[in-house]
Amino acid sequence: MLRCSCTIFELVSCPLMCFMATPHVKYFCTKQKITSYTELKGEMSLLRVTIPLSLFCLNCLDLNNDLCTRAQKLRDRLVQFEVDENRDLNRG
Repeated sequence: MLRCSCTIFELVSCPLMCFMATPHVKYFCTKQKITSYTELKGEMSLLRVTIPLSLFCLNCLDLNNDLCTRAQKLRDRLVQFEVDENRDLNRG
């Protein structure tokens, strides 16, 4: 099985060599990246909503929701990029 150096902690992009590789490796890396964004969103949705501190409680609901939204947007952008790229390949 092919292995890519992409990890869930690389939030910006897959390594350049991965995207410039042969098509089956590229699709494997893209699938892995989409899955990692989905897993990251799931992990962030399980974060604590309130954090007790010494004198008060910190509400992190808005922060958690914002992080989940950002991960979903990154995933959606990656999927849309692949759809557009494949559409262009099919037309040409």
